[in-house]
Amino acid sequence: MTALLLLVMLAGAGWAGLVLLQDRTARDASIQLQELSQSYARELRARLAEATATVQSVIIYDAGPGGSWLQQRTQRAASIRGVVVARTPGDPVGPLGALSASEQMALSSGSTLLIAAPGKGASQVYLVHNANIGATTVVALFELSSEWLWQGLRDSSHGGSTLAVIDSGGLLLDSSATLSDEELAQLVRERDAVAEPAEHPAPRSWITGHRAWQGTVGRVVPGSVHLVAEPWSVLAYAPAPTLSSALLTVTEHLPWLLCVALVLAAVAAWYLSRGWELTLLELRHSLRGLADGRYERIGLGKSRDAPRAVAVEFNRAVGLMEERVRALNSLNDIDRLLLESGDLEQSLDTVLGLIQRITGSHNVSLALIDQDAPGHARAYIAAAAAAPIPVSRISVDVELVETLQQQRSGLTVLRCEPIRHSFLEPLRALGAEFFWLWPVCSQERVVAILAVGYKSAPEVPPELASYGTECATRLGVALSNSARDEQLYRQAHFDALTSLPNRLLFRDRLAQELTSAAAGGQRGALLYVDLDHFKKVNDSVGHSAGDQVLTIVAQRLRSCIKDGDTVARLGGDEFTVILRNAGNPDGALRIANRIIQSLQQPVSIAGRDHFVCASIGITMFPDDGTTIDELMRNADLAMYQAKAGGRARAVFYDRQMERMPPAAESGLFRALRRREFSLYYQPQYSLRDGKLVALEALLRWQPPREGMRFPAEFVPAAEQTGLIVDIGVWVLETACAQLATWRNQGIAPERLAMNVSVYQLRQLDFPEVVRRALEHFDVPAKLLEIEITESVFADDEARSTMRQLAMLGVRLSLDDFGTGYSSLGYLRQHPVQAIKIDRSFIEDIPQNDTAATLAETMINMAHALGKVVVAEGVETSEQLEFLRARRCDMAQGFFLAHPRTAADTTELLSARQSAELGLSRQTG
Repeated sequence: MTALLLLVMLAGAGWAGLVLLQDRTARDASIQLQELSQSYARELRARLAEATATVQSVIIYDAGPGGSWLQQRTQRAASIRGVVVARTPGDPVGPLGALSASEQMALSSGSTLLIAAPGKGASQVYLVHNANIGATTVVALFELSSEWLWQGLRDSSHGGSTLAVIDSGGLLLDSSATLSDEELAQLVRERDAVAEPAEHPAPRSWITGHRAWQGTVGRVVPGSVHLVAEPWSVLAYAPAPTLSSALLTVTEHLPWLLCVALVLAAVAAWYLSRGWELTLLELRHSLRGLADGRYERIGLGKSRDAPRAVAVEFNRAVGLMEERVRALNSLNDIDRLLLESGDLEQSLDTVLGLIQRITGSHNVSLALIDQDAPGHARAYIAAAAAAPIPVSRISVDVELVETLQQQRSGLTVLRCEPIRHSFLEPLRALGAEFFWLWPVCSQERVVAILAVGYKSAPEVPPELASYGTECATRLGVALSNSARDEQLYRQAHFDALTSLPNRLLFRDRLAQELTSAAAGGQRGALLYVDLDHFKKVNDSVGHSAGDQVLTIVAQRLRSCIKDGDTVARLGGDEFTVILRNAGNPDGALRIANRIIQSLQQPVSIAGRDHFVCASIGITMFPDDGTTIDELMRNADLAMYQAKAGGRARAVFYDRQMERMPPAAESGLFRALRRREFSLYYQPQYSLRDGKLVALEALLRWQPPREGMRFPAEFVPAAEQTGLIVDIGVWVLETACAQLATWRNQGIAPERLAMNVSVYQLRQLDFPEVVRRALEHFDVPAKLLEIEITESVFADDEARSTMRQLAMLGVRLSLDDFGTGYSSLGYLRQHPVQAIKIDRSFIEDIPQNDTAATLAETMINMAHALGKVVVAEGVETSEQLEFLRARRCDMAQGFFLAHPRTAADTTELLSARQSAELGLSRQTG
């Protein structure tokens, strides 16, 4: 009995040992799988960040024709297998097809997309980023190298474990073993079961194919803020240990394993105490120092053989790491200097000193090539233990520059040739005999040469070439930014046509003069110069000749003033002159008269003389004002007074000056001349089938630095002053020109409607103006619809004009129907083909019974008279359903579509045409 009990106890202990062994084995395997998935996830994240940085670095330059330059820049990148360029963001992008709207928005914000797609064998991974070909934005598709990206995935060191990478959509990107569809589906389920993998994810277990498995799920989150991507999942799994396997292992190997373990333990203890123990202790101490940023070496001491070799290699690795970190810190310092410096040349001495430290060179120079004289350059030099060296002008061999254009990774020079390497002579004079050169490029053009010199051929690490290339790239970006800043400054502050200061620079200089006048008590004068009847020049000989006239006017204005005074072009034919130290008004008047006399001289363009006059308004400062806006307003009023007084004269601002006409006060005259008006287009839809059948052109006014104004705010003033006629002609021509463009594109609507004032209809030549516009733009009259109001019926001249328009074939519609006092008989007597129910009758239906009854009555009455009915101001679905039920023909309003710009309307019409063509193909 005791023996049996002992056997049971031994069996139980053995069984418990096996269970513990199995649990320990499973736990150890789970930890290994966890470390495997996390380490590979970190490695993938680092590789994706590296590839993103490569894409970000090459995409800042022009992609070249068809992306050829972009392909050349990525040839040496191990991470990039190839590049495909799409024409526009909306086009299909290589194997990915068309990008979604959210992906295009991410690209437009400067981000990089990470997208995976199934391939013939393994899945392909792409980085997508916007690129520039000249002024055109395209989409570049960078295919990542599978060998580079999945390096180490199929490594045999996984110890029987399997690694698989799956994207967020369940696509298998790659794996270390071939997976069946059942295995892949199980992995996707295990991945989805983990809502959000933590830093140390819990183990997973499952059964597939009558076999138990265990594994963990890691998450690859993009490591770059510029990379937009869905997370990937890294699954590491292996067969789960079983009791039978543990038992078999114990029973088969237990005796001799115990013996071997005892012997090895004894030998290991003796060996570690002799050699490894001290080395490992120092290694642990040094590794902790690395984590804190200290680069401490291991003492070799009495260690030998493997411990000594480990110590030597560790010390060598620490030294290389220290050098690389020092170089990266210097590169960061260079970036900071180049970014923070307002003037690049002022920071070059410090930058060159940092480059000298990175490359370990004896001296270094940067030769900035003179773009106006490519054979010459300005040399900036830094040398070890030398006083600051002044900038010198040197010669540069043009053929060497062309060679460097092709050798972006740099060239070595072992022996200086007098002519070819003449720009290296300053470094050679300082003791250097061996040189390394890199091109500094801006916009694919060599703009400078970076050279480092050594006293003898150095033993340099392989990273030297990449460090020099990195420094040259940073200098190229800085030089590009400097040139771009100068170009942008000129574009922002000078007029492109006349090269005169523009409005922005003019205001800045006037502010300086006002400050100076306030501080020193000196007086100045502001002259507002406006050319008289300049529009006739453009209309008679064209805008190109008009631009030539403006250029000549600018030259004459400059010739009439002294140094220190300013002539600026505000826009169009408006100029200003700032006179400094104008002691009295007589001096300012003499300058103004000199300008008038100079401009009255004939201007010969294409063999024809043109005569230009100017009206000038003069205001003195600080007498007449102490702010820019106050002086501009005063000079503007004086200029209009000069025009009212007969033009070609100069008038001083007077505080008692009579009030200007309403057109000048409202700004409509200037708005028409400066083309501050624009047309918006609101669609009109058929209520029978929902098709877009017409557009209404709506006038908008956008004054500078103010909000948009609607017709109700300025049309009354335009009618009062008579400017409505000129504005109406502009609206007619602009609408016909846009309609002609849509016809050429094959997307024109059936009609384009526009509002016409009764003041325009009173003009006897208005029908002729309409006919000429239709003929000039080759627009059929039936496509144009003119909207009139009920007040037309009470005006004999307007009624006559209306009949003539109908004879031309133009369609007439009665706008704001129901708001006037016209007789219904007018609808039978006059050629009105459509009526538009005013929005005031639409806004209360169907809630208000009275409004609904009135609207229904208008629709029935118009149909009885054979008129088409259009409802305007539809803003709710209930209003739309009410009108459809009452058989209203057409409707427009915010519920259906807001007014759009011409560009947005073109997109709408194109989409409508595409939809109709697709529907016709389906029904056909």
